[in-house]
Amino acid sequence: MVGNARDLVSQLKGLTKAGLRSEFQLFPGANHGTNATHSSVAALALAAAIGKNPSRDQDD
Repeated sequence: MVGNARDLVSQLKGLTKAGLRSEFQLFPGANHGTNATHSSVAALALAAAIGKNPSRDQDD
């Protein structure tokens, strides 16, 4: 499943110019059942940080 996730992110990278940012993050020790919790926490932290720090991908 990790390979499939990496492949998906590779395909999504093609949409960067359209404003979509994607990255792959592996949670060591997580499994199919616990990954949802790890992913949800990471997504909430990302959402809370939006607008607080300039993107490292932008020149400004």
